[in-house]
Amino acid sequence: MLSWVKTATELLYWTGRTDFPLTDTGVFDEWHQDPDIHAFMMFVGDDLIGYGECWYDDSDQSVELARLIIKPEQRRNGHGSQLVKLLLQPANQMHPHDIWMRVHPDNQRAESVYLNAGFKRADEEKETAFNHGEKANFHWLHCSPKI
Repeated sequence: MLSWVKTATELLYWTGRTDFPLTDTGVFDEWHQDPDIHAFMMFVGDDLIGYGECWYDDSDQSVELARLIIKPEQRRNGHGSQLVKLLLQPANQMHPHDIWMRVHPDNQRAESVYLNAGFKRADEEKETAFNHGEKANFHWLHCSPKI
């Protein structure tokens, strides 16, 4: 999946990192050492075309969908929305009332995908609270458990 990231901007949007090109494959091991992070892959036939994570947080009874990415040649085919909907299944099983996503404020394409998949933008007060201590003023999106 590291090869799917073609620009520094894509890396920033996907991971929040600025060390492009990211060549350290150990980053996946680092991510997956946390027992509350669950990785999911999406395939078409035998072709891996998507990746995303569910971050479970029992302390505040929520789950965050994170690090979603679609293989470049598969983008703009509806796979992003499909990946979001697939990730909502395990997310709903864990904490069906509090499912969140954060989006870099300049990543309008991804935000559009998430809004079309049923997420709604959080109010300004909630975003301000959630962004306290973050590297960017993310747009925070919330999902209804009806999806």
